[in-house]
Amino acid sequence: MKQNIIKKIILLNLFILFWSLMYAQNAGYMGKHLFLKYNNYTNLYFPKTNNATVDYPFPMRHNFGMECIIHPNIVLGGFYTMGKTNFRRNDDIGIIDSQGGEIALKFFPNTYAPIGYYSRIGFEFSTSEWSIMPYYSENKIKGDFSNYVASVEFGKSGIFFNRFTYTLGAQYGLRMNLTSFSKKKSDSIYPQTRMFYHHLWSMHFGIGVLLF
Repeated sequence: MKQNIIKKIILLNLFILFWSLMYAQNAGYMGKHLFLKYNNYTNLYFPKTNNATVDYPFPMRHNFGMECIIHPNIVLGGFYTMGKTNFRRNDDIGIIDSQGGEIALKFFPNTYAPIGYYSRIGFEFSTSEWSIMPYYSENKIKGDFSNYVASVEFGKSGIFFNRFTYTLGAQYGLRMNLTSFSKKKSDSIYPQTRMFYHHLWSMHFGIGVLLF
């Protein structure tokens, strides 16, 4: 499954590069319209029990990829995503490790990209592997599931040294295959519920470098 995700991410970034070459006539910013980008998304979650501690007290999601100015006010992006977070199951604390990809459009309604206030819509597909560590539980329990997340983001972007970009903002996401409302509480419900809240809101920081 991970190999399929990696193939999709490679194809997605090739698509971004194709769009970049198509829009080479677009002036972009100082003649540049393609840049590498890293995005960090952080929220707060501190599960507590009397029997366990938390390995990752600051849950984060990391996005690595490319963005392309396809219109003076629009940016198209493709990213590889990864992240870790914890979840609580009764008196045990488990860990979730996720990998996937995201495609996104960023809009600058009042300025030219990539400077100024923006809004962003994105769609993420990822696979999460979860486990309850042996020293947290007598029986090692593990599993995996898929995530499909639609998100909106609002923030501000800027340029420094005429080559590097930064973004600051907040993101709100909806994981669309949540099954927590099922009457049967299987073990996978706990990590899936945590992933719902993991994407529900996040503070965002990003940095990039203009290529060409």
